[in-house]
Amino acid sequence: MSKIKALSGIIGQRETAVIAAVVDEITAKPMEQLGLKLMPVKAYPQHLIYVDQVSGFGGLLGEREFGAEGKVSTVSSATTLEYSPAAYQDSKRFTEKDLIALRRLGGIGDRGATGITSGALDFMGRAAEDLKWKLINRLNKLAWDSLFTGIWTFNGVTKANFGIPTAITPASTWSNNTSSTPMKDLLTILRTNPAIFKYKIKEIIINPVTAVAFLESAEVRNVVINNAFAVGDLNKAKDILYPGLPPFVVCADAWQDQVVTAGVVTHSAATYFIPNYGALLVPDFSGYMYPQLGEIQMTYNMNDPASTVENPAMGVYTFVDEQGLQHRKAPWVDVVCGFNGGPAVIRQNDVLIVQGA
Repeated sequence: MSKIKALSGIIGQRETAVIAAVVDEITAKPMEQLGLKLMPVKAYPQHLIYVDQVSGFGGLLGEREFGAEGKVSTVSSATTLEYSPAAYQDSKRFTEKDLIALRRLGGIGDRGATGITSGALDFMGRAAEDLKWKLINRLNKLAWDSLFTGIWTFNGVTKANFGIPTAITPASTWSNNTSSTPMKDLLTILRTNPAIFKYKIKEIIINPVTAVAFLESAEVRNVVINNAFAVGDLNKAKDILYPGLPPFVVCADAWQDQVVTAGVVTHSAATYFIPNYGALLVPDFSGYMYPQLGEIQMTYNMNDPASTVENPAMGVYTFVDEQGLQHRKAPWVDVVCGFNGGPAVIRQNDVLIVQGA
């Protein structure tokens, strides 16, 4: 055991602190990703996920006669969904070659205030960034999938159905740039669809593929012919065509499959979290209860080294697994990151999707 402790000093407290600081920063400050603003991450002291869905707002106070009791209405929301959370975890492995390189880096250069050389800091920082983006992408996927499909699946099994409204179909085919009129379609939906009348839509979120299709549509190209300053700017073209249309927000957040073969990491083509030719109409929830569409709820876990049976941990965990140092045929050390939890669409009736083709 003493030999294991001696080798584990290669990745000691200072080094693991660097990794934890980079990975944990995503839960220590508001996330910049758009999906995680619509469904922010929150930790709950529970082992199940309870979705307290809002049924609706906007009624009138009931009339009553003097001396008579006033109208009694039901509560504005009720717990309608309960399910077990999922477990997500990934590791960054430091192989024998990596451990030797870290030992070499640890003996070269100025350690500075952190106690780590710049080379070692860069080495550990890249490992932390890898875990950080895997974590962010998983959280984003939970948010966007639940909003655009209304369904959350885990290991191929449907675990929760949030019952969001059926997507609205636009009048024209958005992928056909010779005949599509996407901005006109959206304005018509806002003006004529009674399901949207009660909202002030503050923005329309689309992905870059959809944005390009809008820019290439006949209605936008006709605007650009006489208004060169609108070239490539969706919102300038919108302001000329239909000033009453809410602004467009183009979200390019995407994920890639990562495959490791013979020590070489390769990535697949990127996949946008928001489906092509889909648009999310985001209401202005200012002054309302629950100012977002939902949450990513973090539940109890026993993976965090600080957790005990009497006091389980919550939220994202990071730790170093040194057991690989016992295997002298191929020594390794893992830096582990993960969380237990799942999505909770709280305002399911307010998820307004327009899905074109």
